[in-house]
Amino acid sequence: MKRRSDWVDLTGQKVGKLTVLNSVGRTSQHGQERWQCQCECGQQALVYAGQLLKPPFREYCSRDCPLRPKRPTFLKKERYCWYKAMIKARQEGVPFHAQWRKFEAFLAAVGKAPILT
Repeated sequence: MKRRSDWVDLTGQKVGKLTVLNSVGRTSQHGQERWQCQCECGQQALVYAGQLLKPPFREYCSRDCPLRPKRPTFLKKERYCWYKAMIKARQEGVPFHAQWRKFEAFLAAVGKAPILT
């Protein structure tokens, strides 16, 4: 397979927690190069060159990578209510309480949602 003139050898480069091991070849329908990478967690992943060269960079082997920081799942109901209250106020032209523009202040004033059983 003939290489393009703008081909860049990424072997050995480190992007986030991934270290590029070798090229697997062009496997996308647009002919984009795919690279085999080793994550610091020990897993391997196949990653497109664009995910390694252009932001947003792919920094982990997968969404389930143990090294990837977890998004907070607590206070989902409260955040949803806060967001919806802001949107509703904006739609109806009602001023939203200035202190409540920060979620923490809203939570302190309103409190946590009750747990329904």
